[in-house]
Amino acid sequence: MLAAACWLAGLPVALVFTLWLFRFPFCRPRAVRHLFCDIGPLLGLVCADTRLFEANVFAATVLVIMVPFGLIAASYAGVLAAVLRMSLAAGRRKALSTCASHLAVVVLFYGTTGVIHLRPKASYSPESKQAVSLSYTVVTPVLNPFIYSLRNREVKAALARLCCPGRRPRP
Repeated sequence: MLAAACWLAGLPVALVFTLWLFRFPFCRPRAVRHLFCDIGPLLGLVCADTRLFEANVFAATVLVIMVPFGLIAASYAGVLAAVLRMSLAAGRRKALSTCASHLAVVVLFYGTTGVIHLRPKASYSPESKQAVSLSYTVVTPVLNPFIYSLRNREVKAALARLCCPGRRPRP
């Protein structure tokens, strides 16, 4: 149901901006210098005033990126406060290590997405945007299984055998 809610919430936003974007006249060479068809590179092909469109896209981006990130950050602040109140150091360490993998993925995804979509238009080159876009569309999903599986004892043992033969991993 959560996945369906995400699709139902995101689909109208994406549809409205896509239909609006393709009503603009395109007069520049129709080659998009990007890894995928994104709004920013397509705006470079438009030969009309797009300030209103860009302001609306920015507002929607703030809502779509910053609101979930803010909610996640607030929940982690609550978790951190609860963990710091724990009396046993071993319990604190275990709780923090459990949260660390998810937090790493959240920071990777929202950090790179925010850098791309929330910085001023004049401050990026097509090459830097491609590199950062590659991070949140390819690198983060590829790293997800590795980040989350590092909590698995068998994976830790296999990595220890691979990296440091003869050394026993900690349980």
